[in-house]
Amino acid sequence: MIKIMLADDVKIFRDYLKSCVDWEEYGFEICCEAQDGKQALELFGQYEPDIILADITMPYIDGLELSELILARNPDVMVVLITGHSEFNYAIRALRMGVCNYIVKPFEKEELLITLLKMKDNINEVIEMKSEKEEMEARKREDRYRKLIYGEHKELEREIFAFPYYLVGTIVIQKNDNELLKEEAYQWDGVLKQMLQGILSEEQPCVMFCDFEGNLVLALNFETEAEAEGYRGYELLDFARLVEEQLGYVLRIGLSEGFVGNGGIREAYQKTLQALSLQYEDPEEIIFDSRNMKLKKENYSWESLAVIDRFLRDMRFEEIQSVLEEAFREEIFRKDYNYNTMLSMSLVSQLLAFINKKGRKAEDVFQKELRPQFILTESNSYLEKEKFVLGCYEKAKDYFKRHHESKDYQVAYGTKEYIDLHFQNPELSIEDISRELLINQTYLRRMFKSEMNMTISEYLTECRVKKARELLEEGAYKVSAISDMVGYNDVSYFSKCFKKFYGISPNAVNIKK
Repeated sequence: MIKIMLADDVKIFRDYLKSCVDWEEYGFEICCEAQDGKQALELFGQYEPDIILADITMPYIDGLELSELILARNPDVMVVLITGHSEFNYAIRALRMGVCNYIVKPFEKEELLITLLKMKDNINEVIEMKSEKEEMEARKREDRYRKLIYGEHKELEREIFAFPYYLVGTIVIQKNDNELLKEEAYQWDGVLKQMLQGILSEEQPCVMFCDFEGNLVLALNFETEAEAEGYRGYELLDFARLVEEQLGYVLRIGLSEGFVGNGGIREAYQKTLQALSLQYEDPEEIIFDSRNMKLKKENYSWESLAVIDRFLRDMRFEEIQSVLEEAFREEIFRKDYNYNTMLSMSLVSQLLAFINKKGRKAEDVFQKELRPQFILTESNSYLEKEKFVLGCYEKAKDYFKRHHESKDYQVAYGTKEYIDLHFQNPELSIEDISRELLINQTYLRRMFKSEMNMTISEYLTECRVKKARELLEEGAYKVSAISDMVGYNDVSYFSKCFKKFYGISPNAVNIKK
């Protein structure tokens, strides 16, 4: 867990911060709270939090001075200051001092969470904490819910929902071409889904899952037809604006008409795709509500995505090519710009999501040459889109032929060997190991923890402090020199890690001073 200290002289606000978020669900814990800057400084030495969440205006020692004192002790601590509009200039000063970020009151809890998760390696740490069992259960649940939109499963609707009326929303998280190749972008998809689930659970019953291309599908349940028809998705609009402001990701939301049960969710999902296909004509719009749009009578079919998903799982790329060619021969693909653009983007998104799930890095597969946003939205030629999509799947086929899947233990022990050789490098990162082993970071972390029963960060620390102890017992070097030799630039942080592992400080070991 990532430890957070709360420092604010207003108790009611500290209580709000403690209760506004299910901190444990996001990998955080509130380890202590202080009512002024002086107490915060004392508690910092006792609890050694990873993050300080502090108000700027506090008695005795204000947030700015507190930040300066704490960062002098340990520059790796992450400090976030909470400020009012009148204190904005102080917040700017704080950033120049090394404070990670600031939040202006009033703020939404989602803004606070995104701010904390953006800092350093927090989002990776949170993902690393999720067990393989949790991941497996989530995948099974997603597979089950997808039956609602890719097949006729009326009994599943009756099982999940208590009310007879449905409305579906589909949310596309748009990323620019550079972001598409980054693993972190896909990690954020899961976190944003989790946040949105919390927002919607306060309104009405809702089932949320991802379709085959990674879009969020919301199946909203209403007691009456009037409630379904009156839904306008204002909370989704607010969330989309927050995500774009904080992360730079653009959300596009398609809403269906209201439907009664008995298979209505599948038809409603199709309506959202029809509505979203118009996003390329109106790139500034966020919500595309099918109830306010004149949609063509054709019922767009994305069933080829379900077939391709099955073939991808078994690496049956030859069969995938046949499915793609058949989809590209359809008259609607050749004549409807919105349809061929939307389907082409969906097919590429599905492939990228698969590559990420398999633990591979998209940039290795495509050699930093993937530009779907430019090619698929700028071109009016359906032939160019067909050629681009087929080329992407061909590159993936060639890549997986050259790089057979590694066993979990091979990934874990390859990581261990790399750390054993390079732990003295203070700049050593999981990204370095990921690049060396051609494995994405999420998969790497998960496999290492599964095999070694510890995180990569824990093993790196263990290597460093064990080597440090050997050098200390030789008595030939000072603590500061040994700190550098085992990969720590900051001797105080080295001492903290050493004491946490062995229960004694480096100075307590018999060394030559």
